[in-house]
Amino acid sequence: MYAFTRQGTIVAHEQKGREPEVIAMCSNETTAALIVDMANTYERNARTADTHTLYSLDVYVLRIRQWAADRNLIEGATSQAQTVKLFEEGGEVAHAVARGDRDGLKDGIGDMVIVLTILAAQNGLTLEECVAAAYDEIKDRTGRMVDGIFVRDA
Repeated sequence: MYAFTRQGTIVAHEQKGREPEVIAMCSNETTAALIVDMANTYERNARTADTHTLYSLDVYVLRIRQWAADRNLIEGATSQAQTVKLFEEGGEVAHAVARGDRDGLKDGIGDMVIVLTILAAQNGLTLEECVAAAYDEIKDRTGRMVDGIFVRDA
């Protein structure tokens, strides 16, 4: 079960007989409540669902961070190794696009999100804050399509 701790800004995974494990630090209680609700929904559905259910990306990112931490990929691996892995996965995406392989594309994009989540964590960042910064940079861009490529205005 996921729950708030310490003034409601830290989300922890609680299991019987074990110390709570911190999985997220939030700037406010509303964000923490949302994460707790999504994580508990994910856990509940994972135990009862017969088929694969899609969840919010936030839930998957939490699970990826935990998976990576459990395998010492955040503290024990290097950003250089993750960058090489990112380009390997990018090659898989390019291969899938070139062949019209939708399943391969889905797998490659998912693998890249996993690698990016780990790379961000290794550098004290979150995927969410990286995406937010990138969106902030592009949200007001204007431009036009030229031969299927968006070319931004100067």
